[in-house]
Amino acid sequence: MTTLSHVHREHREDFERFVLAQAEPWHREHLTALYTAWHTYNTSYFEGEMTAPYLLLAEPKTPRFYGDTSPATGFGAKLQIRIRPSLVQGTHPHLLHGSQAPAGRQRFVDDILLHETIHQYQMEILGVYEASYDWHGPTFRDNANRIGAVLGLSPVRVSKVPKKELGTPSCAQWPYNVRPADYYQGAVCHVWKLPPLPEEKLYAELARLTRTCDRAMLERLCTRLLASKKADNDPQLVLPPPASRHAQIPLSDQEAQILHAIAQTEGGLTPKDAGEVLGENQLLAGKVLKTLEGLRLVTKQGRHYILRQKDAL
Repeated sequence: MTTLSHVHREHREDFERFVLAQAEPWHREHLTALYTAWHTYNTSYFEGEMTAPYLLLAEPKTPRFYGDTSPATGFGAKLQIRIRPSLVQGTHPHLLHGSQAPAGRQRFVDDILLHETIHQYQMEILGVYEASYDWHGPTFRDNANRIGAVLGLSPVRVSKVPKKELGTPSCAQWPYNVRPADYYQGAVCHVWKLPPLPEEKLYAELARLTRTCDRAMLERLCTRLLASKKADNDPQLVLPPPASRHAQIPLSDQEAQILHAIAQTEGGLTPKDAGEVLGENQLLAGKVLKTLEGLRLVTKQGRHYILRQKDAL
C-alpha cells in the first residue's frame, strides 16, 4: 500500500503535466519518453500501484551511478528519480556508439529507469530500504527476478554474497548485466564484462578523474600503490617489511591529500570510499581498489607514508 499522501500525489501529477507540456524542448522530448516508459512499467510490473515520481535528467549523488532514487527531493517533496544526462545525450564513456544508435541508447536508459522504478516500489509501497545490502538485497533481487522472468532474463543475486556465489550476476547492475549482448544494438559498452585496463591506461584515467592534480605525481602515487602488491623480495617494492623501514620513502603532502580524499577515514583506505572518488569507470575503480586493499596511510612527525596493515613505521 502506498505511503504517499494526496497532497504529494497531486503535486507530482502537476509536475508531470508541466514537464510534458511546458518544459524546454530537449527536456520535454526525453522526459516524455521516460514518463511513457515509467507508466508502462508501473502498469505491467507493479499493478499500477504507484504515482509517477519526479523524473529528472540530473547527475546522481554518486559519480559512478547511471541513475538513483531518493526518498525526498531537494525541495522536500517525496521521491525523485535522477537519470544521468550524458546517457541521454550519448556522451557517457560507456556508450560506444551512442549517437549512431539512438534506439539502443534509449533501451539502455529505459533499463536504468526500470531498475530505479524497483527502488521506488520498495520505498513507497513496501517500505523496504535494504541499506545493509547497499539497497540491493533480497527484496530488490526478488522483484528483479520476478520481472526478469517475464523478460526472459537470467536470475540475479543480492549485492553482497560469499565468494562462492560471485559467479551469479548481481542485482545491483540489473537488468543491463543480464541482457543479451546485442540488445542495445551496439550503443553500450558492457563495461562489467571487459578485461582489466593496462596500468598505463589506469594512470591516464586516474589523471583525468583528478584534473586538478599533477599528472607526474599521480603516476608516482599509482606506481607506489601497484608496487605495494608485489612480493617482499621484489626490488621495486615500495613498502618494505618492518626490518627495512629505514628505507621507507615518505609521500608528498599532495600525494597524502589524494589518499585522504580517497579514504575519507583515519582508519585506513576503504574500498567503498575509493569507489566514490574514482567515479564512473568501474573497471578503474576495481583495479585501484585491489591495490588499496590491506594498505593504510600513516602520518608521523609531519610526514606521510603508505603502509601495509601488517607493517610498522
